[in-house]
Amino acid sequence: MDDAVQVLHVERDLEFARRTAEQLEQVNSQLQVTTALGSGSAFQALSNNEYDCIVSEYRLPSGTGLELFDQIQTTGRYPRLQAW
Repeated sequence: MDDAVQVLHVERDLEFARRTAEQLEQVNSQLQVTTALGSGSAFQALSNNEYDCIVSEYRLPSGTGLELFDQIQTTGRYPRLQAW
C-alpha cells in the first residue's frame, strides 16, 4: 500500500484497539493502523516507523494521552503534532 496513511493508535484495551483498527481500515482502505498498548509501546513504534497520524485515548496505563503528545513533541520528530 504505497499511498497508505500510517496511523498509530495508542490504547490501553487490546480488544477495543483491535475493533477500532478493523473499523478504521474498513471505512478507508488507505488507512493502515498500528496499535500500541500504552506510552512505552507507542515510543517503540515511533522509533521504528513514521506515522501520518497519532491517535491516543486520554487515560493510559502510565499517564495520559496529552502527556504522551507532550513527550512526543519534545523529540522534535513531530513538530506539527496537535492535540484535540
